[in-house]
Formats: sequence, structure tokens, C-alpha cells
Amino acid sequence: MKNWKVLWAIIAILLLVVGVLTFSLIKTRIAAIDSFESCAAAGYSIMESYPPQCMTPDGRGFTQDITSVKPEPPQGPDPDQIACTQEAKLCPDGSSVGRTGPNCEFAPCPGEN
Repeated sequence: MKNWKVLWAIIAILLLVVGVLTFSLIKTRIAAIDSFESCAAAGYSIMESYPPQCMTPDGRGFTQDITSVKPEPPQGPDPDQIACTQEAKLCPDGSSVGRTGPNCEFAPCPGEN
């Protein structure tokens, strides 16, 4: 009976030591966060705001520096790409064909080569 009490006391002390060590490691990890990037890399929640903000469990917040983020320039049409007009050519059999190819020439009518 006395051995069980000693065993439970040892288990309780070990659990207490593990708890204290875990708590101190987490506090050290949180204290090392000093920027938005390190907060986001640690996996803490990022608020959907502009600019984005990251919050640590101890209540500290970090805002992303948007002056260093360069937006991509808008993409315009490809200058090498040609758009043909949507005209149609009436073929002798009553069908029609549109313009095609790099020179926007009419496609051949059915039966033409």
C-alpha cells in the first residue's frame, strides 16, 4: 500500500516537471517571434485584413509590410498574337467559312483545295 503512494507521488512530480518544461518551451518559442513573417511561419492565425495581420497566443500582433511587396504588372495582350475579324465568306454550296491563320485569310470552302 505504501509503495503505491510513493509511485503515485513520483508520477505526479514527473507530470508536474513535464508540464513546467512544456510551458517554458512554448513561452520561449512565442517570445522568439518578432515579425509578421516569423509569426506566419510559426503557424499562428493570420487575419484577413489589408494589410494582413498575424496574432500570437500571448496577444501580440504583427502587420505585414506591404511596401516591400511589389504587385505584378497587368498582363496586356500578346503583341505576336493576331485576332481576325469575324467576317464570313459565303461558299457556292450555301455554307460559310470564317477567317483563320496568321494572315487572317478565309478558310477554303468545302470542296476547294
